[in-house]
Amino acid sequence: EVENEAALNEMREKIEIERASFSDRMEREERSKAEVMAELDSTGKHNALLKQRISELTDCLAKAEDDAREREDALEEKLKQIGIEFEEAKIAYDQKFFSQMEDLKRVEVENEAA
Repeated sequence: EVENEAALNEMREKIEIERASFSDRMEREERSKAEVMAELDSTGKHNALLKQRISELTDCLAKAEDDAREREDALEEKLKQIGIEFEEAKIAYDQKFFSQMEDLKRVEVENEAA
């Protein structure tokens, strides 16, 4: 019976050691799980901030593109207007030159007649 008692005590000690070891592993796994969850939470928050910043930058880029298109359209319109004004000035110059040439021919004809 003493041998049985000694074997039983030895088994109890082994079971207690196994239980303590298992308990330690469980605590480490719980801590590890908590660390992973905290990191996931932090990563999720970081991702949300990045998504918000990307959205802000996308909106800013769209506005800049719209502004650039408006400026380009305004410049094209101004360029067309300058072209029209140049053509009008050219026509006016040609008409004045033609008128001066006619006056010159008339004066030449009058001088030859005199």
